[in-house]
Amino acid sequence: MSKSILITGGAGFIGSHVVKLFVATYPQYRIINLDALTYAGNLENLVEVEGASNYFFEKVDIQDEQALEAIFAKHGITDVIHLAAESHVDRSISDPLAFVRTNVFGTVNLLNVAKKEWAGALDQHLFYHVSTDEVYGSLHDGGFFLETTAYDPQSPYSASKAASDHFVRAYANTYKMKTIITESEQEQARDLLWGTTKDLLLPSGRLMTIREQNGDDDDLLSNLGTQKDLSNQNRFIQSIVVKADTKSGKLSNEDVDNLLIKDKYFIMFASRIHSMGQIVNFTYKWGEGEPIEYDDDISKYIWDYSKDFPKKGVVFKDITPVLKNPLLCSNIVKQLSSYLTPETTHVVGVESRGFLFGLPLTIENNLSFVLIRKKGKLPYKTISTDYDLEYGKATIEMNIDDVGPGDRVVIHDDLLATGGTAIAAAKLVIQQGAIVDGFSFVVELDFLKGRERLDKFSKNINSIVQY
Repeated sequence: MSKSILITGGAGFIGSHVVKLFVATYPQYRIINLDALTYAGNLENLVEVEGASNYFFEKVDIQDEQALEAIFAKHGITDVIHLAAESHVDRSISDPLAFVRTNVFGTVNLLNVAKKEWAGALDQHLFYHVSTDEVYGSLHDGGFFLETTAYDPQSPYSASKAASDHFVRAYANTYKMKTIITESEQEQARDLLWGTTKDLLLPSGRLMTIREQNGDDDDLLSNLGTQKDLSNQNRFIQSIVVKADTKSGKLSNEDVDNLLIKDKYFIMFASRIHSMGQIVNFTYKWGEGEPIEYDDDISKYIWDYSKDFPKKGVVFKDITPVLKNPLLCSNIVKQLSSYLTPETTHVVGVESRGFLFGLPLTIENNLSFVLIRKKGKLPYKTISTDYDLEYGKATIEMNIDDVGPGDRVVIHDDLLATGGTAIAAAKLVIQQGAIVDGFSFVVELDFLKGRERLDKFSKNINSIVQY
């Protein structure tokens, strides 16, 4: 049967890569991108497929039931991949009703229209609902989100996604609609990488591991993630370091399962699919001695000088132990990459620790890196601004032509305290005519409320570790 696949939210950061993948992989199918083009949607993400004969775009809000009915009738929709949603926890805190309207009401609208249009043959069509692992709440030390983990949403965003999940399950149970829900990046990545989900489902409903797909072959290294395996999609896997038998150079079945189900390396891989739209270079690393291992809870590696550095009464969090572990640093860059927007053109790194991850972040995402330095450190023509620190005053500078009108800049530093340095950096960016696209930090001291001071420059404020 010829398919006509509706992908909602297809102009967004993740959705655009899904659209491009399906347009290229399935030229025999009609791929319909439905997007309201709100803050997160940008058709520039899809310029490479806009002329494809099997690609169609419809500007429609999923809250508009009549418009959805018209789209189903116009294109003869056979299957739905539902990604459209309000996102980002911070935005949900400021406007929770917007998340209810889109994520809950919008999803139910889409389910209703699909149920009506597919009446009498619901088992022959698929409603694929993309959720989020945030429905499970916070991940405890040493634990993993599993398919049996209880829901524990802790923000309006995650609560709205949990509600939409329950409606999808309810329609599957009540009306026998054929549905699939993915709540983690590794599930989504595995679907994209290894074929259609229905081919990988076990009777229990669990996705197959690579071991189960390839059989119990002892020489897993020879058949796991090779270009040959993936040649039909012209893709190969992101560089990942995994545990291996140091004598044979082979992976154990247990290690393969961990890679696909539990191991954070696979989450890194999944995020690369979403951010870049492709997978590059799967490698294994082994050698003499024990393989590098780490706990990806970054807070465990941060030295805590609770007071009196650099002066009496100042709280200081030191990230230097983090820098000793290359895997941990790589994971940090991946997490920081997820905070960028499709419109970001530059990353500004603030002296000096903002340089540590700021430059790798731009290399990872093919962006321009800009230095902001202390007074007197830049030899070129500069602009400067003075600001207050929690322990004194300072002046920072940047070159006068490093950014300009039309540029969208993410300001990065290792630490957000009172926000004084980040505010000063934002003022320099704005003075040059550029737009502050967001802020990113490794560590945030939230009790100092620096985030509240940055809010007027951008709502896109992110940190990996909070105290």
